[in-house]
Amino acid sequence: MKTSVLMAGVAEMADILSRSNDPGMVDFRKSQPAGQLEKYAQVTGDIDAIHFVGRAAPIPLLLQFANYEQYFDKTSIEHYAAAASDPKKVLYYDTGHDLNDPQALDDRYNWLVKHIDLRREPVLTH
Repeated sequence: MKTSVLMAGVAEMADILSRSNDPGMVDFRKSQPAGQLEKYAQVTGDIDAIHFVGRAAPIPLLLQFANYEQYFDKTSIEHYAAAASDPKKVLYYDTGHDLNDPQALDDRYNWLVKHIDLRREPVLTH
């Protein structure tokens, strides 16, 4: 593998299941039996991204995050980004979790052009 682009990554599943302030996730938590989501997060914790993102070296990483992330907080983002191995580039966009900012798409494309010799094609405008 020559490179990787990681978009809107979360350090631990518990950041979404147990700590998210997203209204949909809050409602979901309320609908679950007491302790069930905590148990799920504990059982699946061994495969949380935080355990692997630091092992990518020497593969260069592009990490893209949303300034208006609705599913997990800035602390989770910072924890994940800090754990990622170098070389890495961390970018933030004024968008939500879906990263639908055109700049995010352009940054991903330019990253891939640089790291996997992707040929830059002109955009059709008609």
